[in-house]
Parts: sequence; C-alpha cells; structure tokens
Amino acid sequence: KLPRSITLSVAVTGPDGRRLSGATALFTISVPGLEAIVSGEVRTNKSGVASFTTTIPAGATPGGGLATVLVTSGSGTVTDRQVLTITK
Repeated sequence: KLPRSITLSVAVTGPDGRRLSGATALFTISVPGLEAIVSGEVRTNKSGVASFTTTIPAGATPGGGLATVLVTSGSGTVTDRQVLTITK
C-alpha cells in the first residue's frame, strides 16, 4: 500500500574489485503517475556502499517503474537499473 518507504543501495567496486569509498551516486526513481524522485549526490561510505531512502507517495498509479543509479568515481561513470512494480 502507498505511501511506502523505499531504500535503494549500491555497492561500488573499483577496477581491482575492491569496494570504493568516496564515489558519488545519484539515484532516480520513475513510477507511473509521479514526477521523478531524484536524490541529491550520495557518497559511498568506507564499505563502498551508498544508500537513498525516500517515500513513494499515494499518487503513484499501478504499473512498472524504474530505479536508476548513476555512479561517478575516478575510474569513470556507470549506471545500473532495477525494475519496480507498483501494485494496489
């Protein structure tokens, strides 16, 4: 049921496979019936993890959505996506 809190997390690794602290993550949530929800820049912690918590409000309509993260570090930029489903 909406509204619903959601937490998105990303674990960032460098080219050597080690977790990377200090990288920048920007999260975007796109769901039907709402404007995109965009985080501010979130830095990865000492464990290489960045998290963003927000609420999907009651105005969202059922259907498919998308959670996207854009990660930037000294090694470059990469994106990742996850499908979201809004149900009644």
